[in-house]
Amino acid sequence: MQVNKSDEERENDADEDSNDDECDVRASTYQQKRSHHQKTRVGTTAFISPHILERPILVSLAMRLKMSPADQACFTAAVVKEPGEDILKILSSYSSAARARRKVVEQIASKYKEEWSPPKLATLHWDSKVMNSLSNRNVTEERLVVMFGDVDNLQLLGVPHYAVGCGDSSGNIIANLTCNLLTSWRCSDSIVNMTFDTTASNTGHISAACVCIQNELKKPLLWSACRHHVGEELLSQVFADLNIEASRSSDIQIFSRFFKHYHKLPQSYKLSQLARFDAQMHSDEARRFLEQCRLQVLETSSQVLQFKRDDYKEFIKLWDVFLNTEASDKVVTFKRPGTIHRARWMSKVLYPIKICLLQEELWKEAKSTIATQQQIKNLREFVLFATIIYSWWWLTCGSAADTPWNDLQLHRQILKYEVVASKVSKSAFHAISRYRWYPTEEIILLALFSTRVPVMDKHQLADKLLALKPEFHDKVPHKRFGSG
Repeated sequence: MQVNKSDEERENDADEDSNDDECDVRASTYQQKRSHHQKTRVGTTAFISPHILERPILVSLAMRLKMSPADQACFTAAVVKEPGEDILKILSSYSSAARARRKVVEQIASKYKEEWSPPKLATLHWDSKVMNSLSNRNVTEERLVVMFGDVDNLQLLGVPHYAVGCGDSSGNIIANLTCNLLTSWRCSDSIVNMTFDTTASNTGHISAACVCIQNELKKPLLWSACRHHVGEELLSQVFADLNIEASRSSDIQIFSRFFKHYHKLPQSYKLSQLARFDAQMHSDEARRFLEQCRLQVLETSSQVLQFKRDDYKEFIKLWDVFLNTEASDKVVTFKRPGTIHRARWMSKVLYPIKICLLQEELWKEAKSTIATQQQIKNLREFVLFATIIYSWWWLTCGSAADTPWNDLQLHRQILKYEVVASKVSKSAFHAISRYRWYPTEEIILLALFSTRVPVMDKHQLADKLLALKPEFHDKVPHKRFGSG
């Protein structure tokens, strides 16, 4: 028997059905949201090769995590043993891990070298370091680090070891090792520039590395000497001429005493308690010059602080404190002094600034325990030069395009510094004059690409360049075989 429902009844039934569907959807959605609490997780069955230690991915991961072969073998054995598998079915000993690591690393390096393509124009950089021997950590050896590439593609070619004093000069040894690496990596034709330290083994005019590399490659190259090493010579000359330290031993005694007694000093100070920059003792002309330089240094340091490494950041923060003339109760904390060897040139700026800032605290100790009154006076002269003149040039010397302009400005600033301290000015000018060979004819032309050089000076430089009329045209320039 069929019952005919009215339209209103059919609409009510449809509404009830739709409501039931909505309830079902909400219930299913609620169950889906809670389903992860009830999900049963299952494991997986995997085949472990007996040569699992030779897998390139695992070897690379172990080396990135700085795991020794013994650590890698123990960890692999534990992973296999945990699910109840037989550990004797795989090679998991220390010797197996060491052999596998040497084999796989050699395969990865060979494959990478074959697939690597050098950039069209590149820079060659090398540096010698004393490192622990790979076979015996108690023995040190000289190793040569060789880098090659441009801004976008920088490649470590190798770190070969060599012995000094084997009948050949250091320059020839460095040149032979470097050229052998360039040949094996097939990148000799791409080199147009060399970056190096300003040591005698690199920059001599007869058998130095720069000359020997050019002779081996049979082409002249652009010379880009490290400017930080030039700055090191500048600071060393001023420090020595001020007679701050009479001893010529490897350690500077005034720094050693400061390091020894540092634990007796408070670790935090208010800014107003520190002996900061004070120009009142100088003439009016000197005060105007010092104030101009001080503002320039503080403005520049605030822009580049984030790009410097730890000891460079400490140097920048220390001279910011020293040059800060505001009356403030801001608390300043100093780091514990580090390495003090003469070869560590950063100590020549970090230690003196700390000693000068804390000179009032030092005098509370027994006099002459750390430094005499005359030493403090000479140190303040050194710190004033390092923070006012040297610091600005040191911050901006990393750009090759800015180098000609920065060097010119440094010469001018050193000459103007005579109104502040005549002895320091003469000493610094004598030191920087020994490195006038660095801005070679090719390097000076890079000033056309600098953002620091005024536009009018660029126009004058370009006009001088275009006005030159060479007597003959060569594909390669002369006068580049030698010290420049």
